[in-house]
Amino acid sequence: MAEMAEEDVMGIFLVISFVLVAGLFIAAIVTLFFKEGLIEVAPMRAVVCKNLWDGIPFALNKGMHQIIPGVHKKIREVTLENEPSDPQKCDVITGDGVGIGIDYVIYTQKVVNPVKVVTEIDYEKRRGLITDRIKAYFQDQATKYSTEDFIAKEGLKIKIKKDLLNDVENDVNQSLVDGVENQWGIRVEIQVQNIKLPQKLEEVVEEAATAEKEGERIRVKAEKAGVPPWLMAIGDMIYDVVRATKGGNK
Repeated sequence: MAEMAEEDVMGIFLVISFVLVAGLFIAAIVTLFFKEGLIEVAPMRAVVCKNLWDGIPFALNKGMHQIIPGVHKKIREVTLENEPSDPQKCDVITGDGVGIGIDYVIYTQKVVNPVKVVTEIDYEKRRGLITDRIKAYFQDQATKYSTEDFIAKEGLKIKIKKDLLNDVENDVNQSLVDGVENQWGIRVEIQVQNIKLPQKLEEVVEEAATAEKEGERIRVKAEKAGVPPWLMAIGDMIYDVVRATKGGNK
């Protein structure tokens, strides 16, 4: 009886030992399994993962998260910080075929939909892709206008119409909402700083403004003298020639 009791105790001890070892083994495997699937997401970051069973991607925001290895797969981490750019220049062609330069700055460029930015485009190439879109939208706007539409004359100088700058800026920003934010998940906002006309064109316009002002001077002078403007213009030309001749003889 004593021997049988001793064997029973030994058997129970072996069973308990087996259970404990198996439990520790399973616990170690489970711990390792879940530790591998533990993801910590930093502030102003997002991690995009994919469900391998149904193929649906999802995003994890800041904090600790647990995914299931073999079921979920980490694809990429993206930044949610604003990424403004330095001033840039875009060369476009107006509706009447004149090349102009548009100076602008990107003051908002940030990911608002991490899943879209990872699945719809190459995230690493986002800056170049956005720049290409902006240039295309500026070109669309430039085609709507002739060069003359951009010009406002102030005396003998010309300036770009500020209200037209605002119209172009607003239209491009709306296109960025439709074509970049809604499609790629990146909010982009630009500010147009200036539109530069070709130097030769500016010179021609300024010369025309000078001639226009001279013509107005002659018209007023003719009205005061009671003679036709064309006759007054001829008189002024003769006077200028005589004065130049006398000056050359001195």
